[in-house]
Amino acid sequence: MSTLIKNKVKTLRKFDRSATRYPYTIFDLSRPYFYRKSKRRLKNILKESDTKKANIILDVGCGTGYFTSLFKGHFTHVVGLDLSKNMIKVAKKSFEHVGMYETTDFLIADGEFLPFKNYSFDTTFCIDFLHHVNNVSAIIEEMLRATVSGGKFAAIEPNFFNPLYAMFCIIVSEESLRNFVRASKNRLKKILHINNIKNIEIYVDDFIPPIFLKFFHRAGKLLDILESSDNLLIPQPAQLFLSSHFTIIGRKQ
Repeated sequence: MSTLIKNKVKTLRKFDRSATRYPYTIFDLSRPYFYRKSKRRLKNILKESDTKKANIILDVGCGTGYFTSLFKGHFTHVVGLDLSKNMIKVAKKSFEHVGMYETTDFLIADGEFLPFKNYSFDTTFCIDFLHHVNNVSAIIEEMLRATVSGGKFAAIEPNFFNPLYAMFCIIVSEESLRNFVRASKNRLKKILHINNIKNIEIYVDDFIPPIFLKFFHRAGKLLDILESSDNLLIPQPAQLFLSSHFTIIGRKQ
């Protein structure tokens, strides 16, 4: 068994085990601060989106489906895909519970070998996914293959220059700075350029990672102070370098 396959199996088992205690679920969107941060990211994804009636999006590595749920009303159909059967199980149960299952399909599949024909989706998307895979280039190439001409590729990834994420990597065994470098802004831009994606845009949204704010969700005033501080930092030039996450978007020719 090759090293790449061993690492993929190891990562899959890790996410299968952690599915029921994954930090973000659709129910976290009921927390105002988390909802506002997620909607801010969604706004970047939707910029200059097509307004045609049939608009289909694929969410690769969708996990529990919390961000997938935000696409309702913006796309006529949503497909969430993850290799972890337990993550998909959580996503399906969550969507059934809140009555959002009608326009969304979830399936277990490998993002490196998407079970779709060429040009199947208007938008292909992933969040907090690419830094967990070994062959980032192969995943992006597959996502682009499944995207229609003129369609959009979008990814949201952690920024390894953010000092709070460095702390996070020390605390949480599933994360490491090596992973973040694997899916850095410059690396993803290079991969998109190699695949002839020319119009690339990058957005930043916050300094404090959402996971840190979740730790303080019971401390109302402290949470307000942290969120206010975050909002003040967003317009600053340093934010381009120190943001907790970045969104990279490219349109397929």
